[in-house]
Amino acid sequence: MSEPTNFAPATSGSPNASGSPGSIASESPPAALLIELCGVLYDDSCWRRWMLQLLTRMGVSTQYAAFYQTWEQEHFGRVCAGEMDYWQGMRAFLRSVGMPPGLLNEACAAGQSRRKQWERSIRPLPTVVDTLRLLQQSDVPVAVIAHASFSRQTAQRKLRELGLIRHVTGGVHATADLGKAGRFGSRFRVATECLSLPPERIVYVGCGRLAIEQALDDGLRCFGFNTDLTTLPCELLDNFASLGELCALPARRLAG
Repeated sequence: MSEPTNFAPATSGSPNASGSPGSIASESPPAALLIELCGVLYDDSCWRRWMLQLLTRMGVSTQYAAFYQTWEQEHFGRVCAGEMDYWQGMRAFLRSVGMPPGLLNEACAAGQSRRKQWERSIRPLPTVVDTLRLLQQSDVPVAVIAHASFSRQTAQRKLRELGLIRHVTGGVHATADLGKAGRFGSRFRVATECLSLPPERIVYVGCGRLAIEQALDDGLRCFGFNTDLTTLPCELLDNFASLGELCALPARRLAG
């Protein structure tokens, strides 16, 4: 690109409620958990950073948080709602910031190839398997929601590949399916209905601002985890195993 594309750091939105991770057991334990699949049960930041590095070499001048906050606010919502797939959304995003067609095609072709390689190597984040096992043994329902372009069946397949599906006792939801059914805006209400619990009894654990804001609007208590966003309108978990403390489970050493 002849001129670099600049993204100003995002400054809007509510500040983090605590500013840093802290005690999470100050309120009554939740009756169930709703956990984000991508970015919380497994890490997708390596892929996101690789894609940003590629775009930077092609002339996009930005920082991680600013770039992905702009992507999430302007295009990713439509991907999650099933209106377009991931690469249609990324193409629209890069086109909107002025990337020439030749470079755009090159970036997306390289990104698609690298993403397929990365998808074959995903692993659960540390303490995820043991924490979910402990929650299941303690009869705490766990549901999973995927804010992504893929279907519920694909989300279930990913959970099987990660060895987590047997610990997900509260259902699996994919926003793309709900969007195609005209229910994207009520996705958290759909999840709470499936759990047969009022929203205030459920905790959502996510890593994206828009999803967390919607969950808060729908009455769920929220925690951010494994996020590079500088501010979120909720408290942060410093470790996935902290969910044991949150749910008032008996203290037990979790393997790293």
